[in-house]
Amino acid sequence: MDKYPTWKDNTVKPEQVRVVGEDIVPTQEKYTLNTEVLEAIKARLTKARTQLILDKPFLGNLVLRLPLVAADSWCKTSATDAKSFYYNPEFIDSLNNHQIKFVLIHEALHCALTHFARRGNRTKHKWDLACDFAINPLLVKEGFHPPIDVPIFQQYSGMIAEEIYPMIDDNLNQEPMDQHLYDDQANDDSKQSDGGMREDQLQQDPKPESKVNEGNQGASSLAKQPLLCVLMRLKNWLANGKKTLLQARNLHNKQVNLMENLLN
Repeated sequence: MDKYPTWKDNTVKPEQVRVVGEDIVPTQEKYTLNTEVLEAIKARLTKARTQLILDKPFLGNLVLRLPLVAADSWCKTSATDAKSFYYNPEFIDSLNNHQIKFVLIHEALHCALTHFARRGNRTKHKWDLACDFAINPLLVKEGFHPPIDVPIFQQYSGMIAEEIYPMIDDNLNQEPMDQHLYDDQANDDSKQSDGGMREDQLQQDPKPESKVNEGNQGASSLAKQPLLCVLMRLKNWLANGKKTLLQARNLHNKQVNLMENLLN
């Protein structure tokens, strides 16, 4: 039996389902969406993902690495185990296209930035919040629209999760916008998604070690560079790639015109 049941697993008993931060599924919640509606919701996700590949090739490629999986009632919004993108169909159905893109990239960045390998001995709930608080301002700055009620703390803009973590009140009554299922697994740096990367792998010049080490015993070498700088590097890389693509396209058009002239 799969650890995270999908919509087809209707026979799974609630007490058999693990939910991050909870012991069992709260109630036997039954969804009423039919197959046609579910397919339409998945089509919206697929369309948003395609648009991301065209508009934001690098981020779109990250999203494309995560298979889309319609989850059962254990998933309240969206979730990832660093292998798949799980989603609550009713939640996705309540979003507009811009918000769907935000959710897709949010989950992909958790995987791409290896948040699942960086918690160390930090408190899980607080670490999950720090990761969300690091990602969300960046996505807003990139022009993406978050779902309603998703907090955006601009004071954390440009900071990495390790820097944000000690700034969060231990008694903060706040839930992450999604479920981070990868922490159900052993907290092992080797458990990375295919094609995973870390901010430090994008750096050209090594930086001094960060002084933010709270709860970081046993964790791997982490990012030394604010995520905003990372995104700027990625944007520059994409700009160069787009220039090369345009040059190739122009060359192709010239070749086509030449062939047409020869045939006429």
